[in-house]
Amino acid sequence: MTTIRTFIKKHPVLTYFVLAFALSWGSVILVLGGIPGPRTGNEELLPFAMLAMYVGPSVAGVLLTGLVY
Repeated sequence: MTTIRTFIKKHPVLTYFVLAFALSWGSVILVLGGIPGPRTGNEELLPFAMLAMYVGPSVAGVLLTGLVY
């Protein structure tokens, strides 16, 4: 655990962007049930997918603040 915490303290911006990207797209894939494409037919799930994308950076910020400080 100390090596992960050391890496995060040395590279906080990189860690934030990777974590925000992973949380945002991971949650979209979970909501839509797969990788979104041009004709997936999931128009009714679009508001939930957008909400999931907005939650990613917020959660990443809170997680990193708790880990670094």
